[in-house]
Amino acid sequence: MNRSKVLSLILLAILVIVLIAVKVFDLKILSIIAYFFFFIGIYTFFSSYLKQNKSGIIIGSAMFLFGSMFFVITKYELLNLGTIIVPAILAVVGMSFLIGNVLAKLDVLSIIFSTLCLFGGLWLIINRSDANLNLFLSAAYSIIKNYWLVLIGSAWIIFLTVKNFKKKD
Repeated sequence: MNRSKVLSLILLAILVIVLIAVKVFDLKILSIIAYFFFFIGIYTFFSSYLKQNKSGIIIGSAMFLFGSMFFVITKYELLNLGTIIVPAILAVVGMSFLIGNVLAKLDVLSIIFSTLCLFGGLWLIINRSDANLNLFLSAAYSIIKNYWLVLIGSAWIIFLTVKNFKKKD
């Protein structure tokens, strides 16, 4: 990484810390972790996708999905959080492996593993909770309404990654 990139990352980190200290952003440690996983996951996923690196795609999508979990935990009060952690982790692992298999290289054993993890996690969530379609749709709308910063940051990271990837070619 060249000096200008390192300097810009340091200045960005200082700016974010100052804005948090002045209470422009009301962020807690879990919110910072959520945004960190979002943006690092998007960067890892997209740069690995451009290189067709299957493990990077899986890791990047898992980081993004774990960031989504932290985002939901920080924005909403979840009753019985302990009962949905294991199913959510199963769903994240299953979805990450499925995305990696679909986008990079098909492997039958990994597809079976990812499908079992995904359906197992979803089944446990549905079986253990009082979830219904109306509750799900209202929660999804509320999450999307609060997701605007992640969408802008994701577009920015994808733009920079494509720009740097085209420079190298």
